[in-house]
Amino acid sequence: MWIAGRIDNLLEQTLHAQGRLEIVVVVAGSKQNEGRIVRDYWAAGAPITLLTTLREPIYTSWNRGIRVARGDYVTNANTDDRLAPDALERMADALDADPELDLVYADSYVTDTVNATWDNWHPSTAPPYTNARLTWPDYDPARLLQFCYMGPCPMWRKALHTRVGLFDESYQLAGDYEMWLRAAAKGAKMRKLDAVLSLFYYGGSTHQNQALSDQEARRALLKWRSHIARH
Repeated sequence: MWIAGRIDNLLEQTLHAQGRLEIVVVVAGSKQNEGRIVRDYWAAGAPITLLTTLREPIYTSWNRGIRVARGDYVTNANTDDRLAPDALERMADALDADPELDLVYADSYVTDTVNATWDNWHPSTAPPYTNARLTWPDYDPARLLQFCYMGPCPMWRKALHTRVGLFDESYQLAGDYEMWLRAAAKGAKMRKLDAVLSLFYYGGSTHQNQALSDQEARRALLKWRSHIARH
């Protein structure tokens, strides 16, 4: 069960302390009582919007959340990942400072500790993450054709979806990579922040289904490679 730790981590954000955080939770056919847990947080005053649906693909749920989100900026909050306490504020500040900037991302620590917190986790022992850090390159559209390096929780302008569309719901695992390729092909401006702002749990669905993830990544590259090369 991850959802309580994820919500706790979001409520510890400095952005929440400033009254600037909205949490949208999509519970899609859960069998682990996540809906009840989320309602308990809502009843206690947490700024949560809860959407419940039948079982559906992850990017369908992401799109539901984006449609109802009221803020100018959005980020995905995977239940098994965590953020530094000031992560959302620092990313939002970067977007505030540059109106032409569409997306920001930062480096991550890597753990295989279940339900870790930012202040209590152990480094991953799984290759290739034994140095406990994912250090991403600075943004370069051509480099994006080699691999997806926006990390587990970038922040982007909601208005980007007006320009380039929502996540492609035909993808099961690489829909975020396809989205960033599509945005790059259409001239989106992205930037890496010089900071470690997230804690990535090694052991999620992508690593359990690496063959499918690789297949979908190739499909996305075939669709957008030539557009990025011409840009």
